[in-house]
Amino acid sequence: MFKSYLPAKYNTWLIIVQFLLLIFGAYRLVLIFFTFHIAVYVLFRRSPNHFRDNPVTTSGVVFSPCNGKIISIEEVETSLKISISIMPWKEMGLFLPISSEIKNLWRTGKEVILELDTRNNLIELHFIRRALGFWPELIVRAGDKGARQVNMGFFPLGGVVVLYLPKKYEILVKNLNEVISGETILAVLPEKL
Repeated sequence: MFKSYLPAKYNTWLIIVQFLLLIFGAYRLVLIFFTFHIAVYVLFRRSPNHFRDNPVTTSGVVFSPCNGKIISIEEVETSLKISISIMPWKEMGLFLPISSEIKNLWRTGKEVILELDTRNNLIELHFIRRALGFWPELIVRAGDKGARQVNMGFFPLGGVVVLYLPKKYEILVKNLNEVISGETILAVLPEKL
């Protein structure tokens, strides 16, 4: 059985509607609703994760927070900036890139910003939605603590995730690399190499 990011009431109501249409003999509408139901369910699917985390060997390692493609890596004023594009057909899960505490979470007109405190380092995640996309659905709040690779929400129909790291990190990916959430290592502290 597929897991999905959709709420359970979505499936319940669609199944009830399909059942009622079936009782009244509207077979074409049942087929249309069934096709729509399956398409949306697959679009919002949740892939199983098989993360194997060893805190000793992965200390100071920053993993990809999402599935997608690196669209740019650049050095800005005081940090390194990694931009990852999530396509609408990719699995939409968002994961913590490193064990941290949620310092702050807010939304501006153009993006949602998540500030992570990783003991002496501040890392920022910026979520920018596509023109026809939705805002990310995050299940974390300021003060929450989480281990690396923990699911913190999803990004309906994709968008761009921008990761800001302190300059002391060493980037291990290149432009146009495909990344897998919780598996691809984006950066590491040099002393941990």
